[in-house]
Amino acid sequence: MNYGHFEGPPAIMTMIFPLAWSVIWFGFILIIRYQRRAERLRILEVIEKASSEGRQVPPELLAEFRARRRTWATDVRVGLILIALAVGIGVAGLLNYSGYHGPNPQLFYGPYKLFPIPGLVGVAFLIMGWLRRREPDQA
Repeated sequence: MNYGHFEGPPAIMTMIFPLAWSVIWFGFILIIRYQRRAERLRILEVIEKASSEGRQVPPELLAEFRARRRTWATDVRVGLILIALAVGIGVAGLLNYSGYHGPNPQLFYGPYKLFPIPGLVGVAFLIMGWLRRREPDQA
């Protein structure tokens, strides 16, 4: 058996696998967002029906409806998660760049070169959270 030079996966696989992985993750995100929206609409419908009939809306239902609002803390949390993701992608890219057989500059290309995107979006979320915290109603 000759284990000489490894050519790598076929070119079509290098395109299909990331695309399929992205479609799966976007599908998960869309399903979760749809379920949350449907739940919020059900709560809103119950509140609307109770108020139109003149009944008092249960306070725990209002509290649950209000608890779903995005606050400055949510922005900060999302920003930190995205920055951590960018650092992880960057470190993985640098580790692949060094490789087992010495530096290989071709390995740092591909998805690893996109690590600034989640990092900069994370910084934007941190700035939004900081600005929202400075608002008088959420301070």
